[in-house]
Amino acid sequence: MANKKVRSFESEIEINAPVSTVWEIVGEVENAPKWAPTTKKVRALGGRTKNGTWSLNLNKQGRVFWPTTSKVVDYVPGRRISNMATSGSEWVFELSEGAGGAGTTTLKQYRDAPAPVVSLFENVLSKATGGEDKFSKGLDKGVDSSLKRIKALAEQRSV
Repeated sequence: MANKKVRSFESEIEINAPVSTVWEIVGEVENAPKWAPTTKKVRALGGRTKNGTWSLNLNKQGRVFWPTTSKVVDYVPGRRISNMATSGSEWVFELSEGAGGAGTTTLKQYRDAPAPVVSLFENVLSKATGGEDKFSKGLDKGVDSSLKRIKALAEQRSV
């Protein structure tokens, strides 16, 4: 029986920049440390990001560091990138033209994870980072912070 997936978060933001500009930021996995607060380093294996690209990642929250690997499992230039961590967590960005028309972008970010991974985060990593409440708030804050950083980067490039 396959693991049940749990949507652990979902958020979106409107950006005053064209989809192509936002894609330049989120469509390349090695850019993640520029906008993801818990991502400290990403090394893509095999050059520029495309479907099937593997990466080695170093993450940090508080005083806790942990390495991960991930693989790009869905890559539609200008529209969608999905990274599957070896834990089974899938991190997704979806882009579409924003409500403001051609010069704007709606960026949606979400993570789906197998129920056992959600349990691991709740029971192990959360304790190492100060408790489930603190860990969950850190993840939520990180998602909002990521989207705001991407927005700032994209809007700065569009000026």
